[in-house]
Amino acid sequence: MPQLVLNSILKSTSENMLVGYLRESDVSELPHDPRISYVDISSMASIEGALNSSRYVDFSQEQFYQLVQYKWVLLEYVTTLDFTTIIFSDFDVYWNRSPVAAINRVFSENPEVAVQIQTYTSSPDKEELCMGFVAFKNGSEFKNLVTSLAEIHRVSLMHKAFVGDDNVISDYYRENESFRGRVRLLPQGTFPTGNLINTYARKNCFPGLVPYEPFIFHANFVVGSSKKIKLLKTFIYGSQFGEENARETVRLKLSLIILRTGVFVKRLFK
Repeated sequence: MPQLVLNSILKSTSENMLVGYLRESDVSELPHDPRISYVDISSMASIEGALNSSRYVDFSQEQFYQLVQYKWVLLEYVTTLDFTTIIFSDFDVYWNRSPVAAINRVFSENPEVAVQIQTYTSSPDKEELCMGFVAFKNGSEFKNLVTSLAEIHRVSLMHKAFVGDDNVISDYYRENESFRGRVRLLPQGTFPTGNLINTYARKNCFPGLVPYEPFIFHANFVVGSSKKIKLLKTFIYGSQFGEENARETVRLKLSLIILRTGVFVKRLFK
């Protein structure tokens, strides 16, 4: 999955990238490119319980919520670097086309905006922000924000085991009016989360109408690395904005048939 994601960023942009890692084995098979710098963040902080397992950890496991605190560690490190705009993108976020110019334009034309962030909001009375894709205007305000969110996350986990970075920033957004005024929520149609995959199917429900082409596709809302890879490949090889690859398309169709059959059988015997 990381290879797919990194290659999509290399292909769609000319920007430099920082990739944070905790173990050498995490990045041993990833692309070597002069635009990518790999940063060992395990030496920057010690978070109890975060590294108890070397296996893939998902959000159904308590360790995930300790591990995800390393996002703040990486962001705190980035505040020391000479970047004007910082875009944080999870390893399950595929870049379909570059959002960099649009994001920079928002910052330059709207001085009140300091953060642009993906959402998975479903109800108008409760905004749900997603740290899987977020852009920050670098500076002292960004540094203070990251420090505050990291501390809120650390303290929250002392009282409740399953608190993620999305929970932390969503609560902070809802509770701080001044912060809300500094945030631009990215449109879900062009910065979609995984549950919107069917929006981009090659066969349109109504002939002649097509969705806007996404900048990114975030393969969340599924649990486990194998399902995330299937979801990513469904967008890459199965959507109307994806790549033409006959072999991968056939493989994808077969894997989705198997997945649908499994879901049907589970429902049948519930």
